[in-house]
Amino acid sequence: MVKFGKFVGPGTIITVAYIDPDNFQTAASSGAQFKYKLLFMVLISNLIAIYLQASQPMALVAKLGFVTGMDLAQINRAQLPSWLNYGLWFMAEAAIVIGTTITINILISKIPLTAGCALAIADTLFILLFYRPDGSLRGLRAFELFISVFVLCVFICFCIELSLITDTTARHVMDGFLPSRESFVSNGLYESCAL
Repeated sequence: MVKFGKFVGPGTIITVAYIDPDNFQTAASSGAQFKYKLLFMVLISNLIAIYLQASQPMALVAKLGFVTGMDLAQINRAQLPSWLNYGLWFMAEAAIVIGTTITINILISKIPLTAGCALAIADTLFILLFYRPDGSLRGLRAFELFISVFVLCVFICFCIELSLITDTTARHVMDGFLPSRESFVSNGLYESCAL
């Protein structure tokens, strides 16, 4: 059980990818317009994600870690030229900063993109404070706990929202898992792709 507990923190941080503002906004607008009719697309997209995560490239990365004892970033650093490593690092950081900037702008539209970019850079540097060169995980575990509290709050709010739903039967929800015409035409197709 203790061994399993070591993976709860990283797992909780990964769940943030599913509860980010973009996903919330898309799910809310899709639900308001189509009710449960797009649940089929949610099911299909999750099945595709499971397949892709269990596919050959992911298996190769896992095998690489088992054999070498290093993760993909460490292998890249050891095997690739420095100019390519810096390019990959820059693109990854740019993606993080751009994504965070847009998210901040979506959440708080009064914050301009330049200020959002500054906040995103500060956020990235703040997270780097938790990593220690000596391999100590104390700071990282504190960060995981901090994020876990927020994920728990979102979960509690979601449960409260579910309890407030009226005039809906389980049949309505289950019918949403069947393919419907609305999922494949016009605005339904657009929302399905966004989900």
